[in-house]
Order: sequence, then structure tokens, then C-alpha cells
Amino acid sequence: MRLTCGFPSVRGIAAKNQRIGECWSNTRSGDDHYEILVSPVIADSMRVAGILAHELIHASVGVEHGHKGPFRQMAKALGLKGKMTATTEGEAFKRLLAPILEAVGPFRMPNFTR
Repeated sequence: MRLTCGFPSVRGIAAKNQRIGECWSNTRSGDDHYEILVSPVIADSMRVAGILAHELIHASVGVEHGHKGPFRQMAKALGLKGKMTATTEGEAFKRLLAPILEAVGPFRMPNFTR
């Protein structure tokens, strides 16, 4: 599995329905790795953790399940809430992640310049 901060394949800077994370199947990778990315437009550490959790669930249960069945079950168990295609961090998730984020420090976005 590879994790990176980068722009999604589509709608990375869109005003509406902006895509903020992606998980690409290991079958799409030349060396059998899941490829996960979180958009650099997200600066809040807790939000980044929530997006990363969402994408890691895809890799864990298999991208073929989309946002249904096993994906939904695991997302709810971790404390993600809302529409499964656009989950947000519920209070249970925040309580779980707060000590981890405190230990690792704030998320620092890459400095992209044009």
C-alpha cells in the first residue's frame, strides 16, 4: 500500500463535489499495491485522518464493494458518519484519533507553488 498527498484524478479543485481522496485497486498498480491519496487542499489534521480512514477501508474490504456492505459496516464501526460516499468524522472517531494526532503533531501540507 502506498499513501501520498496529491490531487485526485478528477474534481481535485472543483467548486462543487470536490474529490478529496482516492483509493486505487492493487490490480491497477504495476506492482500489486493499493494506491491511496489525500488531496493537498485539506489542511485540518482530523479531516485528513478521516479521509485516510475512508480510503483505508476501501483497501481493507476491497474497492469492488464501493460504499456498501462491508465498507459501510467498517466505516460506522470506526465512527465515520454521514453519506458513505462522503463520510465525516463522528465524535467516536474523533475521540479515538485525538491522542494519536496529538502524539504525531499537526498535518503539514506540502508547499505547492506555481
